[in-house]
Amino acid sequence: AAIGGRHVVVTTPTASGKSLCFNVPVLNAVVSPGGGYGATSGARALYIYPTKALAQDQLRALRKLCEAYLPPSVASVLDGDTPLEERAAIAHQASIVLTNPDMLHVSILPYHKRFSHLLTRLRYVIVDEAHMYHGAFGIHTSMVLRRLRRLCRLYNSSPTFICCSATIGNASS
Repeated sequence: AAIGGRHVVVTTPTASGKSLCFNVPVLNAVVSPGGGYGATSGARALYIYPTKALAQDQLRALRKLCEAYLPPSVASVLDGDTPLEERAAIAHQASIVLTNPDMLHVSILPYHKRFSHLLTRLRYVIVDEAHMYHGAFGIHTSMVLRRLRRLCRLYNSSPTFICCSATIGNASS
């Protein structure tokens, strides 16, 4: 469904392959003809995790998955620990950018012109650990994602959203 552009919520137990549900369509878009990876090519994906530590863990797993056929630079973390001088380069060169809602709110969306290369080519937005986004954090994240969608429209992109969780209560709501 996600490859066809439909928004998807994936709920399945821990260690059952949720990350493959989003990595397969993302990597397919990144390596497909015309999708390509690197600074001048097409498809981009934004992976949003609730914590910096989880984003770092997932970066290691993603690089291990891709090590045989893609360079490590295909995916990078963009968070508060990323040096300022590296942020624009990551957004311009990485096909997959892993971040968190606060970084998106404070450093990416307000400076969207610096990230236009990413936003113009954004094909997928992955929201992992969706059950973590509740209460004030959930409301904040939903507003940040609305701003992201509005900026995507400004840059003529219409990314597919894939939300994943092992413990989400009711996916249809």
